[in-house]
Amino acid sequence: MTSAVHHVLTHTGTTPIRRGGPGLGMRLCSYPRRRATVIEVGGEIDAHNAQHVTDYLADFIYVDHPLVLDLSGVDFHGTAGFRAILQFAEECRRAKRHWALVNSDAVKILLRVAPDHHLPVAGSVNAALQRLAASPKPAWKLQTVPPYRATR
Repeated sequence: MTSAVHHVLTHTGTTPIRRGGPGLGMRLCSYPRRRATVIEVGGEIDAHNAQHVTDYLADFIYVDHPLVLDLSGVDFHGTAGFRAILQFAEECRRAKRHWALVNSDAVKILLRVAPDHHLPVAGSVNAALQRLAASPKPAWKLQTVPPYRATR
């Protein structure tokens, strides 16, 4: 018997965007901060719901500011979930997107297994925001151009 998965998506002003539902075993939420958009993932990331994580993260690749992927609320992180994070990292690299990863104990275990992951890990959301604030601005951002003044 296949059960339907229902998603809840809300966004009003500064209300976080949330997506999750019965049977997923995880929650997804994003909210703006002054220096970045924070994307929270909590619960369990496994083969059953890793594609939901991949799809959700893909929506943020081309936003106009840095990203913090907050996995501090993840209780279980399987290899399918790790592939989703590595795919997100690769897409951020291609898009020249500045980002940082906040891990949990479950995520740390996988990072120890794959020590050459080269992911931008931070100890907390605040540490990630501070790191991103210190990063140079991406070259592709539009720059303000002063008005043209003719000289004689």
